[in-house]
Amino acid sequence: MVLSEHASEWFEIEQASPYMLMVADVVEGRRRAMTAEEQAQFGIDKLNAVRSEIPPVTHVDYSA
Repeated sequence: MVLSEHASEWFEIEQASPYMLMVADVVEGRRRAMTAEEQAQFGIDKLNAVRSEIPPVTHVDYSA
């Protein structure tokens, strides 16, 4: 959860999502590029790679 006035600092979203029903991408500056070794992983190991400054909510495609 992020205060609405700070949402654009973390997510690429233009409108309010008061019940967290919308999907938004994590902003580019908060993402972490995966290493070649991480990209070569498979299954749960690849899912567990840290992709942003907010890993618990960042999906494999950098959406949240």
